[in-house]
Amino acid sequence: MVFFAFLFYNGGMNIQDLINESKAVLFDMDGVIIDSDSLHDEAKRGAVDFCGIQIEESEWQKIRHYTSVQIYDWLVEQYPDIKIKKEEFIAEKSRIFSEIAPIKIQDIRGAFKFVRYLKSKNIKTALVTASRKDTLGIVYQKFKLDDYFDVILTREDVENVKPDPEAYLKAAKLLEVRPEDCTVVEDAVLGVQSGKSAGCKVIGRASAVTQEVLTEAGADAVFVNYEELPN
Repeated sequence: MVFFAFLFYNGGMNIQDLINESKAVLFDMDGVIIDSDSLHDEAKRGAVDFCGIQIEESEWQKIRHYTSVQIYDWLVEQYPDIKIKKEEFIAEKSRIFSEIAPIKIQDIRGAFKFVRYLKSKNIKTALVTASRKDTLGIVYQKFKLDDYFDVILTREDVENVKPDPEAYLKAAKLLEVRPEDCTVVEDAVLGVQSGKSAGCKVIGRASAVTQEVLTEAGADAVFVNYEELPN
């Protein structure tokens, strides 16, 4: 019997129940499978600096989980005289990330072990990330993602990014599983909202965002470390 410590519940469900009822589990990548949040932060902040803009830390905390496009759109709203074009901003963020990631990027302890557990139970798996294909390529090569996921979707595979439900709906369709039979694993508010809007159950991983915030966003259960999950 596995003891689930430090879990927060919403709606009376726990993680074991969610997994037992799932035909597929759909994972976000950054902060869920790969410990890359700090690297993306570094790259995004570098791209903002490239624009010659200084952002207060309090403001940065509000937008740090946005995609590069969303951050650029926010910058345009706040600084309409910005000279750097969107494609230049995205390219600079990608350049910085590609430079630092091969050296620094790590998987989150226990994440791949949990995915292997799911596959041993004949539960389908998908990786659903807002990262672009060039970013994914670095992770793909280092961790052999095909060994773990039946479907992999990136930013270029959808028209609308999270919190829009499109990515999770598409992943469920490709897996030939109804959204209501899927469980999403996310670490950010926008991701939780995306999964819930798609009709999936959502497990939150509390790392950069607190357990309480993920629960308020709609997560059905929240964990901190993968050691708390069945494996």
